[in-house]
Amino acid sequence: SAHTTENMKAKLQHIRAESLEDTFVFGPLPQGSVIIPCFNGAEHLSQAIQSGLDQTYPNVEIVVVDDGSTDDSASLAEEFGERIKLVRQPNSGLSAARNAGIRCAAGEFIVLLDADDVLLPGCVELRLAPALADGEVGLVAGYYREIDERGAVLTRVPEVRRLFEFLEFNTLFDRLAARDR
Repeated sequence: SAHTTENMKAKLQHIRAESLEDTFVFGPLPQGSVIIPCFNGAEHLSQAIQSGLDQTYPNVEIVVVDDGSTDDSASLAEEFGERIKLVRQPNSGLSAARNAGIRCAAGEFIVLLDADDVLLPGCVELRLAPALADGEVGLVAGYYREIDERGAVLTRVPEVRRLFEFLEFNTLFDRLAARDR
């Protein structure tokens, strides 16, 4: 519902302020690693990489795993130079490519991004906020929006969002908010 969405946004803003501005005043923010496995994904790979680089969270690395692509994927990734890590391997499948990226990642937190998807600019920051605010949080998931080839948001609701309507997904946010009262 709209009310639930607004409550979640307000709680995330509170968590963000608490975790990013107060928790790490005396040290660097933990690094997040965006892992992008790619097999013949040249059509969208540059947008995926750029969306990782455009994150508002200040400590993000991008790891692209070329899983034996036969198109221009690897050369497109190389154009980003030292701003990304590029890992090459023979075609081994999506899971193996993700695992290779995780092995090469330096970050304490992992964000998985498919080569044909993009992240909104605040995605990493919002996903890490609950984990930074509460050391017991081990997994954070988020919604997604479907877009067309021009980037316009499609109006249909993804099936996974319908599932969350039936679950008590706000429990984490309620617990975090209660702790800070």
